[in-house]
Amino acid sequence: MEDLAEKWSHLTLSERENTGFVLKKDQQAGEFIIAGQFLTPRFLNMEILARTFKQLWRSANGFRIRNQKENRVLFIFDNVGEVDRILKNQPWSFDKHLVMLQKYNSDIPVRELVFQKTLFWVQVHDIPVRFMTRKIAEEIYDTIGEVQKSTGAVDEEGGHFIRVRVLIDISLPLCRGRLITAENGKKIWISFKYERLPNFCFWCGRLNHSDKNCELWIESKGTFTPDQQQFNSNLRAAPYTSVEKDVIYVPGFYEREKPRARTEFHDVPTQPSSSVRAGEGVSVVMQPVEGMTEGGDDGEALTAIDGETLQAVDGIKEGEAQEINGVEFIENSAEFVKNPQMGMHTITMGSVTDSHYHTHKVFLFCNYILLGAASSCIFLTLSLRLFPSICGFFLILLHIFTIAGAVSGCAAAGSSGPSRWYAAHMVATVLTAIFQGSVSVLIFTRTGDFLGQLKSYVREDDGAVILKLAGGLCVLIFCLEWVVLTLAFFLKYYAYVESDNVGANSYAMRKSSKVGVVGQEEDLKNWPWPFQV
Repeated sequence: MEDLAEKWSHLTLSERENTGFVLKKDQQAGEFIIAGQFLTPRFLNMEILARTFKQLWRSANGFRIRNQKENRVLFIFDNVGEVDRILKNQPWSFDKHLVMLQKYNSDIPVRELVFQKTLFWVQVHDIPVRFMTRKIAEEIYDTIGEVQKSTGAVDEEGGHFIRVRVLIDISLPLCRGRLITAENGKKIWISFKYERLPNFCFWCGRLNHSDKNCELWIESKGTFTPDQQQFNSNLRAAPYTSVEKDVIYVPGFYEREKPRARTEFHDVPTQPSSSVRAGEGVSVVMQPVEGMTEGGDDGEALTAIDGETLQAVDGIKEGEAQEINGVEFIENSAEFVKNPQMGMHTITMGSVTDSHYHTHKVFLFCNYILLGAASSCIFLTLSLRLFPSICGFFLILLHIFTIAGAVSGCAAAGSSGPSRWYAAHMVATVLTAIFQGSVSVLIFTRTGDFLGQLKSYVREDDGAVILKLAGGLCVLIFCLEWVVLTLAFFLKYYAYVESDNVGANSYAMRKSSKVGVVGQEEDLKNWPWPFQV
């Protein structure tokens, strides 16, 4: 901006150029914009960028992308809710490099925006259990950056660490840990780990460039060895998940059971580096918090994924799922369903999501085999007679119907769309399987008569061999149709159970608010048509 003003000071503006024009607020477009700075050194391909963030952000109404050059991009939305959700779930990455985002609602040009800070969830490990409190965490994390003071910015329910939402300056090296002093004077090294940490420089620890572009590496002229790197991948935290429990509340024997949720983590603490930079050696004297014991607290607050407070609805505890950057991590929520006879049960979505993913892969593989087998049957039928008879025509039509069912099934069974499409696919699959099985029986029991109906031009012996090959493929298709039918049912079931939340990802699904009571009549109405029958 100063350079531009200096240039203007040396120019003589004409009367037309000097005519003022005031930008009024009511002339603004009714849009909500996110400005992004991509730290990848590569050229940005807008098509790839659009496909990537379409999957990452799962926008309900879509968005537009405007390339501003110099690896700066504007993401334009039609509602502020999606903008806030995306900014809340930072950091994001592209090409394994950090993407810095900020809400753009100012009057300055995009090229003058300053991208210097971004939000991370940071874990502190190896801190004594009695001092794992919000106050201690905020004091320790002041070394890293600006601690967020909002609700849910501190998660104290990790089994062996605390996690805090911190605004980090990317122009400074990442902080590897901090030296603290216990009451008895003992020095303790606590290590920091960063969740969803993208590529960073192992020489200087900064996020705004890679190893090869580091000034230290360039000045060394390639004489540095990997052993001299002051930073390594130990700064990356393990995926934040809630599949298992590290902190479990056990109520008193006569105490009424209360639903409690605890997040849990699995990571291996790292040892301090031999070289500690300025700021990491600052000592903190820890004082016990009054009323805090080794067993934890008796508070009623429930901690959900990413620090969100769990909401209680009809005896169910729901936490918002958090999607991981790209396809690397998935943060899953847990639903707690209270049953008056069985007590409290925990239903985790992680296993359901994994089952859905693997089932969908097997489903697609089976359909590909169906496509190949049906196509081969058409080829064998035409090899008997290029212009088929009436019987041959219906046989080819059956295989075409099989191909159409396999193609449509891939879209119908894996989606959460109308049940009538799913029902139509199931009916078509059953009918196809029945006819394929019948044809295979006729081929193997009445080969000669069947060959006569086809009016083959091939010698009888050769024609019988070709026809039996087609019959074998019909048997394969018959078996695969029932396998596909079963897999389609499970895919529809997973789509019914899972939700389409960004927390967490990765499939488009519905989430029932009454998990655990699916036997009730109202829920049963939403189940697939064949299952109701």
